[in-house]
Amino acid sequence: MPKKLDKKKRKAPPKAELNIVKDSWNISTAGFFAYFLLFTGCRRGEALALTYGDIDKDKRVIKITKTIEWLGNVPHIKNHPKTDAGVRNIPIPEMLYEKLFNGARHKSSELIFKNAEGGMVTNSGVTRMWKKYKKDTGLDITPHQLRHAYATILYDAGVDVKAAQTFLGHADIKTTMDIYTELSEANQVSSSDKIDRFLTTF
Repeated sequence: MPKKLDKKKRKAPPKAELNIVKDSWNISTAGFFAYFLLFTGCRRGEALALTYGDIDKDKRVIKITKTIEWLGNVPHIKNHPKTDAGVRNIPIPEMLYEKLFNGARHKSSELIFKNAEGGMVTNSGVTRMWKKYKKDTGLDITPHQLRHAYATILYDAGVDVKAAQTFLGHADIKTTMDIYTELSEANQVSSSDKIDRFLTTF
């Protein structure tokens, strides 16, 4: 996880906020960017490096093989993600697949997320985009929180920890297991609360 994040910023946003992310996917490029992060778990630089050619339409997966790094404000493609484990295929949910294409045709070299000239987004451009997204939606979230939310989706869907590690691109399975353990413990507390509430009316 990124350093210097407070505890709140390391956790997935509450469901009410995630519903806003889902419902605001078409308000702007940033809206779809947030939606994309939520349903792929991509790191910010990985998502911004993607072209339509990185999508395997037959297998319905996104191929992560590169990332964007910024030297100052200038974006550069690094032909390797953060770690070896970062090279991976991520399944595309149907709801995301439909929005990715929306009936339009795209060149394989076209960036999914691009600036006004069709090129890579600068570091300051990403900051401006995200700041405007938060203002438009009233949300105070980070891209990393949406990555954590994706991990929560995998857990709730019953995806085993090894597969989750692959989809998230974690180099160490302990990272994935720590998230799953935390979610499991939170679920146990939630279940305990439900039992207590039920017994008060039993």
